[in-house]
Amino acid sequence: MDAQGYRVRTALMVLDALLCALALLLVAGVVYQITGAWRDRRRFPPLGRLVRINEGQMHIHVTGEGTPTVVFESGMGASCLSWTLVQPRVAQFARAVSYDRAGHGWSDPAREPRTAHQIAQELHTLLDAAGNPGPYVLVGHSFGGYVSQGSHTYIAMRSLALCWWIRFTLPNGKIRPRSSRT
Repeated sequence: MDAQGYRVRTALMVLDALLCALALLLVAGVVYQITGAWRDRRRFPPLGRLVRINEGQMHIHVTGEGTPTVVFESGMGASCLSWTLVQPRVAQFARAVSYDRAGHGWSDPAREPRTAHQIAQELHTLLDAAGNPGPYVLVGHSFGGYVSQGSHTYIAMRSLALCWWIRFTLPNGKIRPRSSRT
């Protein structure tokens, strides 16, 4: 065997070793993720209940009684936990509902494209399936305001009001909340 053949063979052996190490790391990562997800489901059960919607389950957390039904819509990437300080106070005088959109919190991943219309349709299917009657007051934060607007037009006959909460930073660095009602 000449020197060039020896270098090629050595390079292939190193490449094989690197590919085996990469495959081992990949398998270890998958096992770690599956084990962690299983442990998290046991350690952190949902606050509310899971309701079967279409081919998956969505999480809904209902507190309080009476009318109207105040529906809280979280911001982009957030779960119903965003409303943990607000929901109990609203539940003192009305039915308060927060939920996790498909793919967030305790809800199953989404199967359909994420459009405001699709999210609004899933919300109202969830409200009906969970037995939460209107009229509704829709309260949204950030992206949730956008979804609430879509929901408002979707169920205009059953809605009382639409509120959203927007928080933005002023040029001087102070945070100024702005609320809007329609």
